[in-house]
Amino acid sequence: MKIKKYIFSLILAFSACIYADAQDQFNDGFLEAVQIYSQQDYPQALKMFEAILSENPQNDAAWYYKGLCQMSMGNEADGEVSLKKATELDSANYWYRDRLALAYSVKGKREEAIGEYEKLSLQYPKKIDSYYSLTNLYLSQGDLDKAVKALDTIEELSGKTDATVLTKYRIYLQQQKQEEALNELKEYSEEYSSPQVLTM
Repeated sequence: MKIKKYIFSLILAFSACIYADAQDQFNDGFLEAVQIYSQQDYPQALKMFEAILSENPQNDAAWYYKGLCQMSMGNEADGEVSLKKATELDSANYWYRDRLALAYSVKGKREEAIGEYEKLSLQYPKKIDSYYSLTNLYLSQGDLDKAVKALDTIEELSGKTDATVLTKYRIYLQQQKQEEALNELKEYSEEYSSPQVLTM
């Protein structure tokens, strides 16, 4: 029943967003380290970010990238520590906190992940990714009502899709809410022509 799966190969897509938030911390060494990271040479990039932090331990962007390197190398424990340090230095940075929440999720710390994503959804109500993550986590916790609410928000932000409708349909069936399940399909099929939904 997963709607959207996060994998660490997507981290590179988010990395560029850090530039706008930490320009004053950049120098040639930092930019070179980011380039090495983008080439997926994580061990070398990690060494470079550690060298940067040895000179400036308050560089939140370096802590962030250090955490990404560690996570990408399979060192989730240290990656979590580094990402947490980045968020402590800049608690307003969406991407730092989003990656920290993902680190919690990867380590099976679902309550911590849910807490972080819920805070993000309140602070950034238009960021749809947080609601996808919350849907998956709520489902894994068996909190079906909250999963439906998260799916409702996704649909409000970006419209209904086969995936959201079918997931809500299955949730309602699991809750023994037959009428709500059928209405979900009926309303969707009346508005959209979906072969997948019509065969249900």
